[in-house]
Amino acid sequence: MPSRFLRYTILIIVSSLVGFSIPFAACQGSPEDLFLIRDDNKCGYIDSTGHVAITPAFEDCGDFGDGLAAVREQGKWGFIDTHGRLQVPTRFDEARFPFSEGLAAIRLGDKWGYIDRRGQQVISPQFKYGSEFSSLRAVVLVGDKHAVIDMTGKIIAGPFDFSWWSFEEGVLAVQNGDVWGFIDLEGKVVIPFRYRNVRDFSEGLAAAEVNEGKWGFIDHSGTVVIPPQFDLSEGSYFRRGLAPVRIGDKVGFIDKSGNIVIQPQFKRASSFYDDLADVELGDKYGFIDSTGKFVIEPQFDMSLGFHGGLASVALGNRWFDPEGNPSNREYEEYWGYIDRSGHWVWGPARVQ
Repeated sequence: MPSRFLRYTILIIVSSLVGFSIPFAACQGSPEDLFLIRDDNKCGYIDSTGHVAITPAFEDCGDFGDGLAAVREQGKWGFIDTHGRLQVPTRFDEARFPFSEGLAAIRLGDKWGYIDRRGQQVISPQFKYGSEFSSLRAVVLVGDKHAVIDMTGKIIAGPFDFSWWSFEEGVLAVQNGDVWGFIDLEGKVVIPFRYRNVRDFSEGLAAAEVNEGKWGFIDHSGTVVIPPQFDLSEGSYFRRGLAPVRIGDKVGFIDKSGNIVIQPQFKRASSFYDDLADVELGDKYGFIDSTGKFVIEPQFDMSLGFHGGLASVALGNRWFDPEGNPSNREYEEYWGYIDRSGHWVWGPARVQ
């Protein structure tokens, strides 16, 4: 499935294109079951019942990982524990992503490096960008190229023209020139560079653009197991044996044999998380189960899906003219969390 880093990167890109803010970081529950909230221009955390565990007091926040979360105060980033106590002082220019495998990416000036839980530099800032560690590997930008480092900072693979941001099922999707392939944890090419585009592996399969404009799915040997016939849907990852695919202008779901099991009918759809998938129907988002039945009817303006038992959704978003001047319209968003019954456990609250 797509990594938390990839989901967050996608949100950054989308927000910059359409002009909305990112209300709940990667918008998922952390392993510590704390969920990021924003209330106006401050952020904090709630637990899965909606109880405020850490009062919104920070300029910006990230997800928890290894018991710590990145927060920003007075323009600098540090890390707090699950009680809201500062464990790594706010001295970094950026530290948005959580600890993973004992290390966290931080930026000083225009260079990224990695620190341990004590805040000590383990890999000195030297990269243009850096991902979270997964499987003892991280993806970094060296100039304009992607490379893979180990936990000492040694480059073990690359440079590549591009790559996705984490190893999934032991392999990483990488691009050289106009074609994509996959490497293993040692940097060895295990699926040759021959695809026009690919997505990460999930449940043993990865979406791949084999023919121009059409997507199918390959296995870990690179064999096409579902022939190219689909237009890619955002989030074409298998979960619970199903993956969303686009046929024309509608999205449905297929099984691992390529059979359509939920008819194309949605404007957008995600993969299944916590056994539910968020779908857009009639410009509103709701949630379906694996049979295609609505468990929570379409009613939300936006959704970032279920993670950890709660879903981050928006309701009541609107354009307004703060000064009565249509040329200076602003977009106002209201985000909160719902449970699997569709009941609000927190919010919706206005975010900036």
